[in-house]
Amino acid sequence: MLEEATGVSKETLEAPATLGELKAQVLQQYPALQKLTFTMAVNHAMVDDATALNEGDEVAFLPPFAGG
Repeated sequence: MLEEATGVSKETLEAPATLGELKAQVLQQYPALQKLTFTMAVNHAMVDDATALNEGDEVAFLPPFAGG
C-alpha cells in the first residue's frame, strides 16, 4: 500500500540527522502517506523518531501488520 501511494519501491536519499526528520521529509515529498498508518525500522530494528541516522543506514517503511 505504501508503494501504491508513492509509486516508489526503493529510493536512496541524503538522510537528515534523525529518523523523525527523515519521516517529515518523506511526508512532505509524498503527501499521500499522511493518510496512511506505517512504522519505520532502521537496519532491521524497530526504533523511535529520535534515532540518529548514519550514512549507509537502511530505513524501511512498514505497513500495519498483525502477529499471532
